[in-house]
Amino acid sequence: MAELKPIVFKSLLVDRTGQTFGRLTAIRCLGVRGKRTIWLCSCACGKEIEATASALKTGNPKSCGFYNIDVRRARLTVHGRG
Repeated sequence: MAELKPIVFKSLLVDRTGQTFGRLTAIRCLGVRGKRTIWLCSCACGKEIEATASALKTGNPKSCGFYNIDVRRARLTVHGRG
């Protein structure tokens, strides 16, 4: 992965700290990779991941990946039986 650079124009940065996107909550801005702002996010399951600001705005990703396991488990459960 490319190295993260510090944010130069903080006034242009939209502060997403504390905002929730699906199961992810933005903790802090890590910096810029290329032209994308990278945020450290905490998932509802407790795991921390990095996500771009644009991905958070569009709703992708919704979680750290554990969400897919929950969805599959719920889909395969029939009348309370796994």
